[in-house]
Amino acid sequence: MKKLKILITGSTGYIGFNFIKKYYKKYNFYPIFHKKKLSKKYFKKSIQYQNKLDHIKKFIFTVQPDITIHLATNYQKFDNEKTINKVINTNVLFGSHLLEALKHTESKKIINIGTVWQNKFNSQKYIPANFYASTKEAFEKIAYYYYLTSDLSVLNLKLTDSYGGEDNREKIIPKIINSYKEGKTVNLDNKNYKIGLIHINDICLALKKSIDLCLDKKKFFLSYALIAKKFHRIIQIIQMIENIKKIKIKTKFIKKNFYKKQIINKSLKVLPGWRQKISLSEGISKLKI
Repeated sequence: MKKLKILITGSTGYIGFNFIKKYYKKYNFYPIFHKKKLSKKYFKKSIQYQNKLDHIKKFIFTVQPDITIHLATNYQKFDNEKTINKVINTNVLFGSHLLEALKHTESKKIINIGTVWQNKFNSQKYIPANFYASTKEAFEKIAYYYYLTSDLSVLNLKLTDSYGGEDNREKIIPKIINSYKEGKTVNLDNKNYKIGLIHINDICLALKKSIDLCLDKKKFFLSYALIAKKFHRIIQIIQMIENIKKIKIKTKFIKKNFYKKQIINKSLKVLPGWRQKISLSEGISKLKI
């Protein structure tokens, strides 16, 4: 059976790399990367993005991918002159170049990865959680324009917070684990803040399900989300890690102990055919500390 050809951005990010590592024997991957590059065993051909539309277009013409997965993203915690440029260049400009290039080729299906933080509250209004989320929403609107004015089809998949092994991102679980390994106190905002976490293996499965869903449809603009079955307080996550791994974590909470929850917009639909398989306790047990 002929392997699907998948054009992919964000291939060296945590989610992109884990997806490729899991499925490189099933699919032929063609990464567009920024600075870092994958080991050659994981892909057939790649290019480095040089802020040029024609460069991407030529590569896509050569590859003729069956589907594109747009995972590339830039999250900056603080919004200032330097970080704003970085976030917009990756989350808006690069993605727009990709859409324009795809429009002129035979490759017409793209999976765009967004975030549930694009819709922070249970409201019909659009309320982004931060500047990063607003750029992801802006790109989704640009993708909708291309859907309306060309043959492009788009599946938007909004992700919640992820975790897993070999994770060096500034996320809650690696932050806790790395602080423990270094013998440091982990500084956190609010021990009663509730968050929904999904293991990287379940995220990778969702990407595969998204590919299958796109292949079964012709013209579409769809939006789905991955939402954790259960939300846990930060203090519960710490206690779970301590109990499962038999360790003691030094913590300091720097904000008042008030209740706050990560709120998911109720209008978001869960990706069809996908369900969270790995519970948080099972996921933590898999982690190496």
